[in-house]
Amino acid sequence: MIKTTFGSLRPYALADVESLVKYADNPKIAANLRDGFPSPYTREKGLEFINIALAKNPPTLFAIVDSKEMIGGIGLMVKEDVHRLTAELGYWLGEPYWGRGILTEAVRAIIPYGFEKLGLLRIYAEPYDFNLASCRVLEKSGFVFEGRLKNNVIKNGIVRDSMLYAITRNLAS
Repeated sequence: MIKTTFGSLRPYALADVESLVKYADNPKIAANLRDGFPSPYTREKGLEFINIALAKNPPTLFAIVDSKEMIGGIGLMVKEDVHRLTAELGYWLGEPYWGRGILTEAVRAIIPYGFEKLGLLRIYAEPYDFNLASCRVLEKSGFVFEGRLKNNVIKNGIVRDSMLYAITRNLAS
C-alpha cells in the first residue's frame, strides 16, 4: 500500500467491483483511455479486470482509494525484452473527483514504487493530444514532454496524435 494525503494506492480487492463499475462506467473516462477499457463498464468486466490485477506479482495495478472507497485506478505496464526496465503509466479517476489534485498526487506516489520496488529506469505515458488535463498531471508530476507522435492512435474512428511524456531514474546516485 502506498499512502497519500487523500487515502492510498493499494492492490485491488474483489470488494472493489461495485465502486469500480460505479466510477468506470462513464463514456468521458473511456474516451481518454485505450479501447481495452470497456464502455459500458459492466460488473463482469470489472471482476475480470480485478482478477487480472490480483494475479500480478509484484503488484503493478492499483486502486486509487479515498477514506471510503475505490475512486480510480493507476498502473504500470512493464514492457518486455530490451524494454524490460521501462513501463507505461496509465490512470483514470472517477468524474466526481476531477480537479482536486488526486491524480497528480497518485502519479507522484507511484513513481518511487516503479523505480525502487520494480527496478525501472523509465516510466512513460502517451495521453491523447486532446487530453490536456492528463498532460498537465504529467507535467506537474515531473514528467518531461518528449514529443508529439503524429497519427499514432485511432480513437472512436478518428486518427489522432498522442503526446509522449517520460520520467527517468537518476542513475548517478
